[in-house]
Amino acid sequence: MRIGVDLGGTKVSMGLVEGHQVVGATRRFLISSCRDAADLVAKLKSTAEELLTAAGLSWSDLEFIGIGSPGPLDYKTGWVLQTPNLKIVVNYPLGPRLQEITQVPVLINNDANCFTLGEQKAGEGKGLDYVLGATLGTGFGLGFVYQGKYSMAPPARHSNLP
Repeated sequence: MRIGVDLGGTKVSMGLVEGHQVVGATRRFLISSCRDAADLVAKLKSTAEELLTAAGLSWSDLEFIGIGSPGPLDYKTGWVLQTPNLKIVVNYPLGPRLQEITQVPVLINNDANCFTLGEQKAGEGKGLDYVLGATLGTGFGLGFVYQGKYSMAPPARHSNLP
């Protein structure tokens, strides 16, 4: 069992995921309801707890939490970098902070990559070798999947960050 998070410029959607399918009801909240990055992390945790409670599960039942976030970001470290569409998490270690308070591994990647990989695994692109996906919301994103793997630019450096 996993928790999937679609982190957008205006809203967050979360759901329990088993295999490649969302299980049960999803939860949503507005980014504007969060004062800052720490408040967003707390809201992610409390919303995840609601999902777990509704399904009769606990944190130990989770394999990981996956976050699709506006970029740019560093998927290897879990840091959101200079994202223009989500100012409260600019240069912020979103993945590590959420992992710290939940004790569940957190994976983070560009939301367009996550969308495109999801389509290749379980959506309209299922079974195709090449899938190109475009996202349009608060921002614009592009993802490319080849044989089940997304294309990824090298992570940006942020060694000057705290």
